[in-house]
Amino acid sequence: MAQTPQQQQQLYKIYESIFAGLRERANAGQFITLRRQLARCSTATAARSALADLFVRIPDEAFDVVVAATSDKAFNGNEFFRAVTSPFPRRRMFAIQVAFDRLKDAATGMLPAATLHARCDMSRNVPRDRRDEARAEFLSLIDVDGSDLSLDDFEAFYRGFPLSADDTGFELHVTRTWNLDVPDHLLTTAQSTAATKGGFSPNSTASSSASSAGRSHPLYQTSNAVCGAGLDKAFPPVTKFNRTGEFTKKEPLPQPSSGLNTAKTVGRFM
Repeated sequence: MAQTPQQQQQLYKIYESIFAGLRERANAGQFITLRRQLARCSTATAARSALADLFVRIPDEAFDVVVAATSDKAFNGNEFFRAVTSPFPRRRMFAIQVAFDRLKDAATGMLPAATLHARCDMSRNVPRDRRDEARAEFLSLIDVDGSDLSLDDFEAFYRGFPLSADDTGFELHVTRTWNLDVPDHLLTTAQSTAATKGGFSPNSTASSSASSAGRSHPLYQTSNAVCGAGLDKAFPPVTKFNRTGEFTKKEPLPQPSSGLNTAKTVGRFM
């Protein structure tokens, strides 16, 4: 039975209140656990109990609306989770999909916990004195019991992770955290170093070379796939005005003529 616009608006408000309760009481790691619990739920009542475990209560009247909205088809826990945690912009979904495809094990299609620890790098997201603390905190949330993550789990984590409200900031955080803009030949060296030292070391030679490498990954070009192409060729070559290639020391660009001889033009009152 199709819902009226008023019923849909009422349902959206209920989902918004549930999501607000989740953001207040649950961290990003618990979002992964909740998604897994909801995926096993075959009824709205079971989903209500899973939310209650996180102290998110659905009033009886609101629950009746949810039941009525899902009664015409089999209950799907994954769809319910996405509905509750919406809206989620398409740009963010694309960023998560690209990151997961780059990180997952090709044989299993899952993201191993070992890869999370090897690739996580906070050196470009937080100040230097907070890198180790931020990395440990991030891994403690996303590494749930050392189990591998599916794409749904990875998405659930980022739905619950407090990031920039700006889509560009979200994309940059994902790109930098997993070094998606680092060429593969540099990542190979960095990951071998991580396997022996227990993490992607921001101070290692491989890591520093990787972080300063060309940004060729499409995620780094946030607004358009071709935006920024050839940007490295846009700056003038080193000259006496621009000894180190820095922005602040380059030769001033020529200004267009105004048509007036400003050296001899004198203002006067007529």
